[in-house]
Amino acid sequence: MYPPVSFYNRRFLCQYMLCFFIFSKKLVQCGYYFVIFTVDIHVAEI
Repeated sequence: MYPPVSFYNRRFLCQYMLCFFIFSKKLVQCGYYFVIFTVDIHVAEI
């Protein structure tokens, strides 16, 4: 039996990695939309 502390640490680490993965995915999506939005504005100005 391993101590419960390591189990909780591992669980916390997994949740943290999952949150980080979802956050980075959303960040990339937001950046993608932001680039399209700015390009649209520049095209509309021309």
